[in-house]
Amino acid sequence: MTKMSDAGPLKSFIPFAPQYRASGVLLHISSLPSAYGIGDVGPAAFAAVDRLQAAGQSWWQALPLGPTGYGNSPYQCLSSFAGNELLISPDCLIDEGFLRADDCHEGRSFPKNAVNYNAVIAFKYKLIEKAWSSFSAASTSSSVRSGLLPSSESFNPRSKLAVSS
Repeated sequence: MTKMSDAGPLKSFIPFAPQYRASGVLLHISSLPSAYGIGDVGPAAFAAVDRLQAAGQSWWQALPLGPTGYGNSPYQCLSSFAGNELLISPDCLIDEGFLRADDCHEGRSFPKNAVNYNAVIAFKYKLIEKAWSSFSAASTSSSVRSGLLPSSESFNPRSKLAVSS
């Protein structure tokens, strides 16, 4: 029987030392606890990473993070390049000043043990629109975030936002 360690030239492609051992978890971000109907890249994700490190875990395989298609399965991503907007944290948008806590009140009524995708999608899209409006308004004024405009202008020359000097 041939062993992987007997692979000859393939051995040079193995990125770890032969005695390397590590462990971790397989957990999609949407499975994390959240007050907003679906787990997101917010406080619960940061706390999960801290707990994994404290437990001596080395890896978190998060599964695909793209926008989901049929059945809302992370394995049915519509794009291999885009991110899933449902994983944006309302708490982080509140911390950045793009939302107010009372903008997110509706999300606190979602079930805690399952994801109601239809309700969560409608809720999160509404929040993202509101956050974008806040960001856009702040970016066109003389705010701290106005420094982002030149970068976004060079990325999207058709942008309708005016660059203030």
